[in-house]
Amino acid sequence: MKTKKELRKEILQLRDALPLEERREKSHQIAEQVIAQKEFIEADKVLLFASYHSEVETSEIFEAALEANKDIYYPKVMGNEMEFFQVECEADLLEGYRGIREPEGNQEKQFRPSATDKICIIMPGAVFDEVGNRIGYGGGYYDKYLQKLEYFFAKEVKKNTSPLYKIAVAFACQLVAIGEIENQVYDIKPN
Repeated sequence: MKTKKELRKEILQLRDALPLEERREKSHQIAEQVIAQKEFIEADKVLLFASYHSEVETSEIFEAALEANKDIYYPKVMGNEMEFFQVECEADLLEGYRGIREPEGNQEKQFRPSATDKICIIMPGAVFDEVGNRIGYGGGYYDKYLQKLEYFFAKEVKKNTSPLYKIAVAFACQLVAIGEIENQVYDIKPN
């Protein structure tokens, strides 16, 4: 079995090799699928990410959320943690951690979960399998952030389902066979 680091490197090379036009077309198809999801349509708040290098382009998802009057938040790395901050236009994003576009980090715009909100989070990643195991980029930022959110909802929401819906977006070349990704206890799967 390959290590996470080896698998990440191999798959990211495949993703980087996709021609730009193919990435654009597939990003459009992925955006259409995300936007059609019941959980995206019903969400009050969308936690999105700014595409970096050869990742799935998320601008179309942003535009759909904006048009539907949803509150939209993007992540900002702050030390070993990540927080989300509201963004009203993509021009609000500045070059930040590792050159990734991030919001400024204005505390008044920080995402604060509420038990009454329906939240859809769109997640990036390097490698995925068909049962939801994922390999990120090595910092564990999403896993740590999602653990905090899930803990909050476990305490605050008195029903069997969480108002948090997690969607991971990726190209087909980023999928590997079931069993190739070693799942750790702290890894959080998308829905």
